[in-house]
Amino acid sequence: MIGATADRFDFHNIQGLVLNAYGHLDHSRFLFFKIVDARAAKGWLTAIAGQISSANRRRREDEVPGSQTNIAFTRSGMEKLGLPRETLTAFPREFQMGMAAPERSRKLGDLGPNAPEGWQFGGPNTPAIDLLVKLYGNARTLFQRSRRSHSRH
Repeated sequence: MIGATADRFDFHNIQGLVLNAYGHLDHSRFLFFKIVDARAAKGWLTAIAGQISSANRRRREDEVPGSQTNIAFTRSGMEKLGLPRETLTAFPREFQMGMAAPERSRKLGDLGPNAPEGWQFGGPNTPAIDLLVKLYGNARTLFQRSRRSHSRH
């Protein structure tokens, strides 16, 4: 993006992890999900949407957040949620293929002991992953409270 300036971006629609480091948060948990009921998944996503951290800039006097939540989708997750085919095909080829595709594995050097066949998550021999919720916190109590709010759905 040559010539792009910060005032051109809608930071509210960019997840916080894209632009902000969470080094001040010393706990994290990643929750992997497979979508089996698209309607229920959409309801759950609507319920947690307000908890997803944005890249909105804080003023110096603002308190640093004690927890952050981000979310990531796989191609299959977006497809199950009903994203139109023409939108899905607009994503980069690498995203559409997925990390475990043989061509991607070769390019990324995921061979031998690092090959997708040996992965604990996201490989061809593991359950499918449709979305990932990433939770970060600075104290166990805050982190566990955030985790409980996500696991209720």
